[in-house]
Amino acid sequence: MQLTARIIYPLDDGIAVVIPSGELPLEDVAAKDVPAGTPYLLIDASDLPTDRTFRAAWTADFSAPDGYGIGADAWFAARAAQARQPTPPQPSGSPESPEADPPPPNTDPEPLTESHLEEETDNDHD
Repeated sequence: MQLTARIIYPLDDGIAVVIPSGELPLEDVAAKDVPAGTPYLLIDASDLPTDRTFRAAWTADFSAPDGYGIGADAWFAARAAQARQPTPPQPSGSPESPEADPPPPNTDPEPLTESHLEEETDNDHD
């Protein structure tokens, strides 16, 4: 239902229809764009009447809503508070943890150099 989803909520003179842009999750759009305390429903666009002539007369049953709006001010305040939250500490030993166990020592053999070859040659003559 994501691409054709609509959010509807009651108005004094009919029903408001919110068409999400897709930039935010549907539930975030509903929480933000529906007034605080107002019930909303998530529906498919095909469930809306095609004739918009008497749109003010549209009704819907909001007795079992999909959620309630919190309004834009509360939504933005919640997002700001969430952004200020410190990130939880990582368990010890995880790569992001400062006290993570050090990586195992490099067990790859050291590459041979000319000095190694000379040492081996000098030792062969002893």
